[in-house]
Amino acid sequence: MKYIKTDTEYEPKITGSPNGVYSVEIKEKKSFKSKGERNYFNEFVKKNNEDIRRVYEQNFVKIDNKRITEIIYFPSYKKAKNIDVVQYCPFQMGFQLLISEKAYEILKKYRIPAYNIIPSKIETFDKKYFMIGFSMIENKNIDFNKSKFYDFKLEKEIVYKNNNDYAEINFSRYPLETYLKERYNYDIINLQGEGIYFSEDLITALEKNGIIGFVRKKSILYNETE
Repeated sequence: MKYIKTDTEYEPKITGSPNGVYSVEIKEKKSFKSKGERNYFNEFVKKNNEDIRRVYEQNFVKIDNKRITEIIYFPSYKKAKNIDVVQYCPFQMGFQLLISEKAYEILKKYRIPAYNIIPSKIETFDKKYFMIGFSMIENKNIDFNKSKFYDFKLEKEIVYKNNNDYAEINFSRYPLETYLKERYNYDIINLQGEGIYFSEDLITALEKNGIIGFVRKKSILYNETE
């Protein structure tokens, strides 16, 4: 199966956000229904930051939705648009997307990995939203003998010898073709160091249903063992 790397839309004409980074944000004193919910959520994310293994597929820690019932986001700019996938601030480890109910209804019809989800809303917007975080596949599961990357600083295509070579932080690196060592029977793959990939079938469904806010990237991922 072939997967396409996806990102959230950053074009100001579409998002309404002039900074090209985020459109909405959490306000500590207004975004949670209670101090207890705020403290629980912050502590959960803090633990994810301290121990990334909590978000790996094999150790994935589920959030207790009885202890965090809703997050309210606030537009950062007056012109922020009511689209289906919204960039938010600040980043929360273990959560990748803030998506509309319409987008979520499509996603959940497909094969998706373990995930955490929190009902959310954006003040002044009329859509229902969800904050969602998919379990992550470790980059040690990349087949580096086949995978190809491009280094913008070196201005050339590169191949890494192994995971240790790859794991060194390199902000100028971009994945071209990524192969995995084993098969994952999902339509969504959240790969450490690379981000989220959607299957071609899922991307087609999102586009046919007019979901606004996802961007196709040029990077391709393959489940080589299929």
